[in-house]
Amino acid sequence: MICRECGAKMYLDDRDTNFKGNYDNYWNCEECQTSCIEQVRFAQSFKEIWHSENNDEVKDYEIKHQIKRG
Repeated sequence: MICRECGAKMYLDDRDTNFKGNYDNYWNCEECQTSCIEQVRFAQSFKEIWHSENNDEVKDYEIKHQIKRG
């Protein structure tokens, strides 16, 4: 995963698995104060929940992805 705040490569800090194809990836950036929870459903990236605390500014936002069926 690439950090949306600084463009650096993020590292996978943890994974919380519910069952095959349904899990959450916890990403952290080493270059800035940014983290992301990637929700994976049906083995596809479904939602990214971003949190950033850079330059005395706090940002929280979500990015949803379309699930391809069939």
